[in-house]
Amino acid sequence: MSKNVEHLEKYQWKTGQSGNPSGAKKGIARASREIVGEDGHKLAELWWSIASDETRRDSDRLEASRLLAERGWGKAPAFAAMEGDPLGFEDLQEAAEDFRRRVLRLAPGGDEGAADRGSDSGRSG
Repeated sequence: MSKNVEHLEKYQWKTGQSGNPSGAKKGIARASREIVGEDGHKLAELWWSIASDETRRDSDRLEASRLLAERGWGKAPAFAAMEGDPLGFEDLQEAAEDFRRRVLRLAPGGDEGAADRGSDSGRSG
């Protein structure tokens, strides 16, 4: 070990040693559950009382409704707007044309040039 870091050796974790042996503080979570209850029923009742109270501000009622909906049915997915051809249809069309040319070349009497010109035997051009 280099002389520059030897003095740090005593501070290094030993193999299998946790960097946070006591874990995160659980005081606020425990206190919240003691007040509200383990199932959160009191919070749901509070949010419902706000959401259904016509004398409350609309923004408060909407926020309470959002909280109830997210807890009951999950958060709505967020979709980012995409520009261009997000599904790659241009690439798909090109790949389909390439595939068609290759298949026609393999067919008995196949002619790639005929496929490109759009004249098949049985079709009038």
